[in-house]
Amino acid sequence: MEEAEEQGYGSQSKYLYELIQEARAARKEGFLAYSQNESQAEELQLKIEQLEDKLENARNSEPGEIDIAHEEFVTAFLTER
Repeated sequence: MEEAEEQGYGSQSKYLYELIQEARAARKEGFLAYSQNESQAEELQLKIEQLEDKLENARNSEPGEIDIAHEEFVTAFLTER
């Protein structure tokens, strides 16, 4: 959550959604095909996986413990997969 807050996002889910959209757009346009961007792509993929794990853990927690401000963005992303 610290990185999301540093970037000005109020929630991890919104930050995750925006990172995923950014990575998808870059991949679609072919930007991630260049070797200089491979490390950035790997870093983004790792962040996505970590945030997805956190989201899954939050969803599996006891009722009332989930605190996702923009759950609709995350749900939209997960249903696109």
